[in-house]
Amino acid sequence: MTRTRRQKSLKALKEERLKECYSGKARFTDRISAELFVIRCQRVKKEIGERNLVRSYFCPACHAWHVTSHK
Repeated sequence: MTRTRRQKSLKALKEERLKECYSGKARFTDRISAELFVIRCQRVKKEIGERNLVRSYFCPACHAWHVTSHK
């Protein structure tokens, strides 16, 4: 994958996120959206050697889903 294509892929992934939580983390409306984001990030970031996201979790503070690289 070319660098330009990777940058476009990462940009598209970032645009899918909702307005950030007060903690600064990206928000997702439901678990499915968050899990799909994790899967797509794993595919893109594996190619460029960045740390992978591994799971999603529900945030009781903002009532939305977040993703994390922590197990």
